[in-house]
Amino acid sequence: RNLLAAAEAGAAIVPPMVTHYHGPTSIADMNRHLLGKALGRMNIDLPGMRRWGEEE
Repeated sequence: RNLLAAAEAGAAIVPPMVTHYHGPTSIADMNRHLLGKALGRMNIDLPGMRRWGEEE
């Protein structure tokens, strides 16, 4: 209920979901990807982080 109330109030819910589609080779790669997703929600670019569908 708290997450629903927060979302209804305009909060962005960014669950820390580990993904494997970007080919991480270490825990540090996974952490960097999670950080990039969270920062992206605040319109802050993480150098070297590619968004889905972007060209290299």
